[in-house]
Amino acid sequence: MPVVEVDNLRYRYPGRETLALDGISFAAESGQFLGVVGPNSSGKSTLCHALVGLVPHFYKGAIGGRVIVAGEDVHKTTVAEMSRRVGLVFQNPFTQMTGGKLTVYEEAAFGLEYTGVPRDEMMVRIEKALRLLGLWEVRDRSPFALSGGQMQRLAIASVLAMEPDVLVLDEPTSQLDPSGTREVFDAVAALCRQGMTVIMAEHKIELLAAHADRILVLHEGKLVTDDTPRNVFSRLARWAVAAPGAQHAPDAGRAEETDAAAPEPTAPAVSAAIALPPVTEAAAALDWTMPAGGYPVTLEEGITIGRERLSPTGDGGPGTASSEPDHDGGGHAAATEAAPVIQVRDVRFHYTPGVPVLKGITLDIGPGATAVIGQNGAGKSTFVRMLNGLLKPTAGDVLVNGVNTRTATVATLARTVGLVFQNPSDQLFKSRVIDEVMFGPMNLGVPAGEAEDRARAALAQVGLSGVETRNPYDLGLAERKLVTIASVLSMGTDVIILDEPTIGQDRAGVRRLGALVDSLAAAGRTVLTITHDMDFVARHFRRVLVFGDGRVLADGDAATVFSRPGVLRLAALEAPQITRLGHALALPGTVLTVAQFVRRARSHQYPPTASKER
Repeated sequence: MPVVEVDNLRYRYPGRETLALDGISFAAESGQFLGVVGPNSSGKSTLCHALVGLVPHFYKGAIGGRVIVAGEDVHKTTVAEMSRRVGLVFQNPFTQMTGGKLTVYEEAAFGLEYTGVPRDEMMVRIEKALRLLGLWEVRDRSPFALSGGQMQRLAIASVLAMEPDVLVLDEPTSQLDPSGTREVFDAVAALCRQGMTVIMAEHKIELLAAHADRILVLHEGKLVTDDTPRNVFSRLARWAVAAPGAQHAPDAGRAEETDAAAPEPTAPAVSAAIALPPVTEAAAALDWTMPAGGYPVTLEEGITIGRERLSPTGDGGPGTASSEPDHDGGGHAAATEAAPVIQVRDVRFHYTPGVPVLKGITLDIGPGATAVIGQNGAGKSTFVRMLNGLLKPTAGDVLVNGVNTRTATVATLARTVGLVFQNPSDQLFKSRVIDEVMFGPMNLGVPAGEAEDRARAALAQVGLSGVETRNPYDLGLAERKLVTIASVLSMGTDVIILDEPTIGQDRAGVRRLGALVDSLAAAGRTVLTITHDMDFVARHFRRVLVFGDGRVLADGDAATVFSRPGVLRLAALEAPQITRLGHALALPGTVLTVAQFVRRARSHQYPPTASKER
């Protein structure tokens, strides 16, 4: 008997005319891992909430159909009762913190205390969950002293400690570094092997493809595809390399709808574009078995491809940085020499004496796009808050356009430096979107009419025209993030700092943000972006700073940084999947985009032609 049964589920939020879920039906067996993909507003989060009963008991609204989870009719069972059988990890980890617990350990214990788990068993479960998510060493720290990624791990750990029959995760890795993301997927896969049923909404399709048993593709509230990862992404790959709208394209009508719903495939599109055979020497070495249309891969350093080997510890090998000028887009063009806008001199910082967060950082940052990457807790967000004066260095100096942030007020620096926080809820306080986006320029003395014009232009830049009169908190996480970005754009600052801008964004949102970064950099603005999205970094940033343990471990262009596996491993990072694929297949240089991969593979006759010798 299935553990999860959803039959013709229909749901409409209060005050809305359209259905958020429109006739959803599927089932999941014990131990199955189901991935849920689709664009923002396709119904992914609503489906997750429906499985634990928040829809309709908390959100109210009109509902139809049937949802049975772990033997309970969700529509007839309270959320409190369902929480004993189903664990839900929210998209935004800040939403999940109780706010009443002083330590990470106590936060993880909350659900167990609520359900009356015996103390001895509780202690065993908490330690197991915290160790699994890499939080045992910070168990005595305040939950609100954690980085965003660490807080996301804590949200997952607090639910895992409950040992539910069904685990529902709504984009649980959006704020995690690549290493942490892989650890979460590996942990979830291990739980499935132990019999737990997992349903995960996620934009990181390569990892879903490697772990999920089935993929559900949602579009405009409808379930348009329910199939194995191999079949789903093979169809997308073939569609991606066919002429858009071509009548002869495979699955022409249905594939177009599916392609609009699913995130952009990387390796599947590559394999289809260069017609890799189902099994090659490279594929076997990569543990990559593909159907004719291609299939995503999981790569690990140290694999052998013929006579070539990518060193698991060194910084050379096939991935040596290339000067080949075949980059795509403006992100990798060499920057013109210009006076630094930001000067950082031996900056050190601690929140608690004796526990350093930044350990002596010295660098200059000029106009253009610079990415800051590194594992959760490396000091990235602390560093950028030094640039607008929210934090003052414990030692050292930060100068912005020659102004020392030690002595300048935040209000003064706000005219030059605009900072978008990682969590949009920390930044929003108005009841209408237009008022939120107008607030910054009006606070700088801009007349109301001009401030409104700026606000509408900024909302158009981020793709949010038409939501001006909405309450920001009635928008989804991804849209709220875009509102905060627009509120900084409207101020017209020389320096724009984006902390995890792609959190919760679908394919269209990430592309729009990439185009925004490119245009700001081309206009001579200084754009500093913290992100864990390595594909985003590869496409749009001319310079990359790798943070680790409060220091800058590497500083260079994307090709150079992503050709140094030793540094990436030290910072708990991974190069983009397309880069690792290029390294593994010994393509020359460091590949940063799918287009680069296809060009280089074709120009170097890969895959090799079959030998005529018998």
